[in-house]
Amino acid sequence: MSAARVLLALAITSALTAGPVSPAGATEVDPSMPFDHIVVIVEQDHTYDSYFGSYSPPESRGDSLSANEGLHSLADNYVLFDNYFASSPGGTLGNMLDLTTGDTHELLFSSKESLAALADLDVPTLFDRLNQESVEWRLYDGGLSEVDERKVTTGAYAAAGAAVPASLYRAPVLAMKRTWRDPELTSRFVDQQQFFDDARTGALPPFSLVLPSPSDRPGLGGAEGEIRLLSLINAVQKSSQWERTAIFVTWDDGGGQFDSAVPPVGNGPRVPLLLISPYAKQRYISHVEHDHLSLLDLVEARFDLASLGSRPNAAPAFDDAFAVEAGPRQPIVTTRGGLAPTPVGTTAQNVQTVALYMFGLTAAALVARAGWRREQRRVV
Repeated sequence: MSAARVLLALAITSALTAGPVSPAGATEVDPSMPFDHIVVIVEQDHTYDSYFGSYSPPESRGDSLSANEGLHSLADNYVLFDNYFASSPGGTLGNMLDLTTGDTHELLFSSKESLAALADLDVPTLFDRLNQESVEWRLYDGGLSEVDERKVTTGAYAAAGAAVPASLYRAPVLAMKRTWRDPELTSRFVDQQQFFDDARTGALPPFSLVLPSPSDRPGLGGAEGEIRLLSLINAVQKSSQWERTAIFVTWDDGGGQFDSAVPPVGNGPRVPLLLISPYAKQRYISHVEHDHLSLLDLVEARFDLASLGSRPNAAPAFDDAFAVEAGPRQPIVTTRGGLAPTPVGTTAQNVQTVALYMFGLTAAALVARAGWRREQRRVV
């Protein structure tokens, strides 16, 4: 037998005994955590009932459009959790401390007193744990440009009458003095525009925490808040990283709005949680009880981090929300009111856009007027 035939026989024997061959580039998917990238987007001040109290599946609501059609469309196509609670009965600060440090440290509400205590707080954060395990991450903060490092480190923000950027409460790590002495932390604080750039180039890190601006906080963002949220989600859906990403959208606290569910002892009100992922079940409502510490537990489990939380038992997993056996789904891009959810610009960008628009109108009017005069001269 020739050498070529020997090699061919060996190859066939090897193939027959090796079992099924996976498609090129395929990797085994963990059914409980089928993702390499976690994106957590935190909105502001809404209970579950304020957004989803009137939610019904599309087949039962007909052609009628909801005031929250963008959010309801996400629920139609992905996973909505109806038993998810703020982990703290406090406000933004307490809940964001829970999410990023595993404890409120008795700082429940946003105030100058809390800010002064927060400045000197020296506790490990989720970001420290990620750094310890060499897991890349970024905090994408739409209000980052308003934070003055010097005022944090000198304690000037805690002075009476000093204006305090919302980011210091939404991202408490920014309000800690020791943070600004650690370039391993500060180098990963970026503006939200970087999120769009990273998604477009396939450079999103394994963990992303996104604090949008404008947010949908009542009285602030309005429709722009939802458009901004959808634009962030769409950026991931159009990214090369979509197939291995799980996006969780939640709200920091209820903002004083009504919700019909009685929270567990020690928790705040029920708030929405949405999961958008290629492995997420479609039009599925999870009734498993979770809170903000559940998301922290998930990140710790996925990246094998030392636990920050003080709870004796780990939170329930999110297994019920995934359908790995069906394989990754193509993204279902959500729009609001028929308008593509393009990124909302900064104030300066919006002013520039309006100026260019007005310039265009003026130029068009001058051209039209000149044409009319030429026509008049021909008539004469």
